[in-house]
Amino acid sequence: AEPMVHFTNSAGIFSETMGDTVLAGVLHFVRALDVCVRQQAAVQWHRAPFAEGPIAGRELDEYRVLVIGAGGIGSAVARRFSGLGCSVVGVRRRPDLGVPAGCSRVVGAEDLDAELPAADVVVLAAPFTDQTKTLLDRRRLALLPDAAIVVNVARGGLVAEEALLEALEAGKLRGAVLDVFQTEPLPSTSAFWQHPRVLVLPMCRACHPIGIGCVRLPCSKTIGDDGWRVNRCVTWWTSTRDIDALLVDHSL
Repeated sequence: AEPMVHFTNSAGIFSETMGDTVLAGVLHFVRALDVCVRQQAAVQWHRAPFAEGPIAGRELDEYRVLVIGAGGIGSAVARRFSGLGCSVVGVRRRPDLGVPAGCSRVVGAEDLDAELPAADVVVLAAPFTDQTKTLLDRRRLALLPDAAIVVNVARGGLVAEEALLEALEAGKLRGAVLDVFQTEPLPSTSAFWQHPRVLVLPMCRACHPIGIGCVRLPCSKTIGDDGWRVNRCVTWWTSTRDIDALLVDHSL
């Protein structure tokens, strides 16, 4: 007989929420809401910056979006931007798997450098591996067009943080939406906290109104009626409202 408890991963359960977060973060800079926040803090009312100069608004459907990591999260991001009229290109390790929903086309990692010069928005949604470590380094940041927006909702190690700060300081980038960092929590001494063109998110990209919790259950006991034993700690990701029921149902 099959065991009563089935073990699986949580692939895909955060995709839609993360897609919403990425869209919101990009609009923060596209519509110059960062400038509004600073003006509000300074009790200022200046409309001129929104009509002229480097932060003058563009229509969202003029933006070209490059999504690096075209899995469930990347596809959720792509669907949101393409639905609003943006041109979206996906980058995936195996382009032979097809074009994800929301993307107009997909390319392999070997074509990344060729796509960056046309990317107004770069979204990092790939796993952290030996191949993706500091994927967005100083050389690749220099390939981006002026006023590009960088979004990282993957892992902090995908971006060379010092190079990113240099690009921001030089005025190369319009902004950066960062939900992950090489050191977490982000140290209070980090320059990202006070940078006017950085939106710092406290790893909240997947937060959901019903709440998501992590339950680590010591399962060194028999589970099911077939005598299957698990001698390690098992982690479940579930909604917080289901945690109590989970503990009761399986007497763990």
